[in-house]
Amino acid sequence: MTTAQRVCSDTPKNKGHPKIGLDSTEAFYYLGYNLYLVKTPELGLGKKSCIEDQFPPALLKTPVDGKIFDPNKEHDEAGKYGKVVFAKQVVIPKAATTDFSGFAPLLDRITAVLDHHAALKIAPLRHPQPLPQQAHKLEQTSRSPPEAAHLFHDPT
Repeated sequence: MTTAQRVCSDTPKNKGHPKIGLDSTEAFYYLGYNLYLVKTPELGLGKKSCIEDQFPPALLKTPVDGKIFDPNKEHDEAGKYGKVVFAKQVVIPKAATTDFSGFAPLLDRITAVLDHHAALKIAPLRHPQPLPQQAHKLEQTSRSPPEAAHLFHDPT
């Protein structure tokens, strides 16, 4: 099972979110601490999306050396080119004339993550509790609290 499959599974590690999948539509998923999952905007029920879907359809149809773009291209697949060729030979050369407004929904999601994280940083911090096996180490040390911070564990 890949990390993505594990994060998207309907397990306790999912931090109480509903199952994250093709049909989930949250702007982002807060997974804990400073870890977030931001999906590309959904295309409809059960449809897979990728970042290239944010480009104008005409740009996605740009031929390169007689080949067509396929974001799922397998290595050496005849008649198709993949994401690297698309980025280097289509997007970069046409950047000045490309309409990037299709990325607004994705950028809004990223902005929501930044806002959420900023709100967490200004929220009052809870005092972490030492782990039982480390409590005696703290009592025996003369270190200042910042230097002894590694002795604590935040269970959230």
